Amino acid sequence: MYTAVNTQVISYRLSTEEVLQLRQKGRPGESDSQIAQRLMREALGVSTKMSTKSTTTFDERIESIVEEKLSAFAANQNDLLSRLQERLQLTESRLEEILSTGEAQVTLVSVDNVDKNVDVTEELKDSSVDNVDKTVDKTGDRLLSGVDLAKRLGVNPGTLTRNRAKPNFTQWSQGKDPEQWAWQYVSQVEQYAPVPSTIMSTKSTAD
Repeated sequence: MYTAVNTQVISYRLSTEEVLQLRQKGRPGESDSQIAQRLMREALGVSTKMSTKSTTTFDERIESIVEEKLSAFAANQNDLLSRLQERLQLTESRLEEILSTGEAQVTLVSVDNVDKNVDVTEELKDSSVDNVDKTVDKTGDRLLSGVDLAKRLGVNPGTLTRNRAKPNFTQWSQGKDPEQWAWQYVSQVEQYAPVPSTIMSTKSTAD
């Protein structure tokens, strides 16, 4: 048990030679101050047991407190590091799962979209081809080149080319055609074909 002792500080200086002589009288583990204190007590005939015991007990207490704090800090740091590692592993695992699932979904969606677009394109292509085939079948040998249709309508080929892109091309061509046939441009064969309904209408009127 630590016993409190009233003390006073006495400060004095020693030469280097005196300090070296003082250290020669020291015991293992003693500081210069402790050596001087012990020698002074011995010279005064005062027991050094209480002082040594008190000093040792106080130092041990300080070391014990420091070690306790350091141990608690180290344990806390280890626990925190362990928890962080667990969270990191969980996050990495979750991220891999999300990426794996997400990539699979994106791939499936992309393939589905491509398939749908291909189907729609094929349908439009088939429809366009069917329409051209129907137009060619109905008009037969009535398909005309741009030069031939321009002669038939009595216009310049350039005028015909400029007007064919206009929405009212069929009405415009019908108004200039000697038989009042309306014409349409078939880009797939790069020729002009009469609108079948106007041909039939013209024949019915003639009959």
